[in-house]
Formats: sequence, C-alpha cells, structure tokens
Amino acid sequence: MSEDAFERLGDAVKALATSSRSIRDRLIIAASVMAGSKEDDIPIPELRAKFRYLWARLTADKSNRIAGYVPTTVAAMTDSEAEEVARLLWDIYSGLALDQDTR
Repeated sequence: MSEDAFERLGDAVKALATSSRSIRDRLIIAASVMAGSKEDDIPIPELRAKFRYLWARLTADKSNRIAGYVPTTVAAMTDSEAEEVARLLWDIYSGLALDQDTR
C-alpha cells in the first residue's frame, strides 16, 4: 500500500475522531479527505472488499449529482447508519495499520 493512500485513510479517521461536528458532517469530510484513494490501494482482499462496500454506502444515493453523491447519501442516513459507516472506515484503517506493523 502506498504511504500516501495510508496517510489519506488516517487523515479521514482523524477527521471522524477529532471534529466536534455531527457524525454526518464528519463522514462527508472524511470522504473528501480520502477521495483520491482507490480500492486497488488496499492490499488485503478482505479490507479491499470492505473499502468497496464503504464507498457504496457513502455514494448510494445518486439522485443529486450537483450536490454530490456523498453529501446526498449521508444526509439521508440515520445516526446509527452513519456510525456504522464510520466504524467501517475505522475497521479498514486499523486492519491496514496492523498489517503495516507486521511488515
């Protein structure tokens, strides 16, 4: 995994953990921070699948292209759905961090 991709995911997790904004706002910020990341950046197949699912969850609502898929999708999420997506991002990042430590 490229250092840049790992750093972007770390910055996305940091945005989720350190901002005082709502969980939805933090998810939108996190998504914009990691927007340059691709599933091919994830070397572990299980985490790659989670990353694919994460982006599917963040961009599920394609009804407003102008506002953007992520903001439109996240605005429609309940708090528990948003928390689930945030945990998914943490799972991906922490799994990659553990993999980095074992190399």
